[in-house]
Amino acid sequence: MTPTNKQSSGHRTKARNRIIWVLVLLAFGAYVAWPYCFGWTVQNLENLIQAEVSQDSDRQEVESCLDRRGIRHIYEEDFGSVRFNDQTPPTFVDLREDNLSGMVIAQLSRRQVRSGILEIGTIYVFFFFDRQGKLAGHWIKRTSASL
Repeated sequence: MTPTNKQSSGHRTKARNRIIWVLVLLAFGAYVAWPYCFGWTVQNLENLIQAEVSQDSDRQEVESCLDRRGIRHIYEEDFGSVRFNDQTPPTFVDLREDNLSGMVIAQLSRRQVRSGILEIGTIYVFFFFDRQGKLAGHWIKRTSASL
């Protein structure tokens, strides 16, 4: 006995629905697993800075590097606008604020940062510029919280 077109069509629909569900589950799994398997680490960022940002870079060159990578950033002249343990970022790399003109602050959000299971991480990269507008140094700060 051969299956009718109606029965054959029903089998195709069930098979298509299974394939759709498998694809949905794979996509969801990839979305959830991304931060644990991929994304930026402090060492990746340090390597990028060493390779692509020269010591005599200016603000535009640093921001272009960040833009090419899709990393959000702002420019700030007020060093007191950001504090960690009641210290401003330049103090962590032994720079004096009165010798600096400003800083580019890059922020990598949790979807861009490699994190552990049940952990949310953010990485900040601070680029400091001297009074002549040249790069004076940088500092990378990772913050994380457990879920």
